[in-house]
Amino acid sequence: MTNTTTRPPATSWQALQPPAETDDSFLDWDTKTMLIGTAVGAALGLAASWLMVRTSRDTRGGPPSISTGEALKVGITTIGLMRAIAALGED
Repeated sequence: MTNTTTRPPATSWQALQPPAETDDSFLDWDTKTMLIGTAVGAALGLAASWLMVRTSRDTRGGPPSISTGEALKVGITTIGLMRAIAALGED
């Protein structure tokens, strides 16, 4: 089956243009939310790893020793936090 509509291929400049049917803002609310969430998540991850390294250096003098139980506890807490953040979008 062939496609009967023919459109010229988009140039790189056309691909960067916002859709014509949107308002004047370049980024929609969902894109802004994802970008801000990514930046905040990266900053919090960096801060958490810095704190873990600093604490490990002060107490052990070397790399941290993380048990399976501790990792599981942090994982379950992280899942709960993500569920709470996801619930913020509900009305």
